Amino acid sequence: MKSIKFSAGLWIYGIIPDRYLPSGYQKLIDLESKLVEAKDSLGVEAIELPYGPILNLENVTEIEKMFKKVGLKISSLTVNVVGDQKWAKGSISNPDPLIRVQAKQMIKDAMKAAKQLHVKTVNLWMGQEGFDYPFEADYSNLWLLIQNGLTECAKSQPEIELCIEYKRMEPRARNIPNSATQALLFAINSGCDNLKVTIDIGHAILGGENPSQSLTLLKDFNKLGHIHINDNYADWDWDMVAGVNHWWQLVEFCYHLQEINFDQYVVLDIFPYRQSAKAASELSIKGFKKAWKLAEKLDRRMVTEAHKNQDALTIFNQLFED
Repeated sequence: MKSIKFSAGLWIYGIIPDRYLPSGYQKLIDLESKLVEAKDSLGVEAIELPYGPILNLENVTEIEKMFKKVGLKISSLTVNVVGDQKWAKGSISNPDPLIRVQAKQMIKDAMKAAKQLHVKTVNLWMGQEGFDYPFEADYSNLWLLIQNGLTECAKSQPEIELCIEYKRMEPRARNIPNSATQALLFAINSGCDNLKVTIDIGHAILGGENPSQSLTLLKDFNKLGHIHINDNYADWDWDMVAGVNHWWQLVEFCYHLQEINFDQYVVLDIFPYRQSAKAASELSIKGFKKAWKLAEKLDRRMVTEAHKNQDALTIFNQLFED
């Protein structure tokens, strides 16, 4: 089996709050304790680190030393332009031009920090971009503000990949971008090679997408940038362990990652509200490795011929063999 590199979102080891229990389902622990718990989770080699609440340009060296002390790498950064009251009506598309400037500066700073840390990827989930009510937004202007903001930020550090994470809804009733195709449009229209798209498997499922189809579309346009794995019931972004509900979609996803020789980090993006963070992380990795191994067993020539005839049953016949 080809070696797969696994990273985990730092939030997995946090207090895990929701709107019913804002104080969190888990204990409050400091950053170093979170890193130790992640390090103790079998298979976790690195962390996706939030820029803003944890990391900033002033403490890059301090954070880097802590990671070295614990023995973990930083796989990627993610920018928090969601969890503050000032972002309530959007970050780079906020009606207030001063807030838009602040948002863009924060994204640029995250990319600058990534460069200092020798990290190639900055993930950007803009959960407050979008609208809630009919008649609320000037859709053309909203789109233009997001496009211009993304392009400006991507151009600030051409050697760092800025990866757009899309989602159909939450916290806005309708997010922008809400699909792989919308995110792809932003990336293509920017003219920036380093503006790419994150596929979060759960977000794809929530949006009615087949994750493998979305992955292939982005690959065909050279815009596949980053991977988050998780699962849900296709009704909400539950961030469950990958494969517990959509197993065969996960196996197919692994097959297509293998076909493009994907060699970047696979990032766990789960929220173990009532479970041990360590146990949930380890199960995520165990499940993904099993799906990967199953996909590896598929006869490639058989799959190619089956695809020509849209013959899924022949492929499943091999998958179901002992």
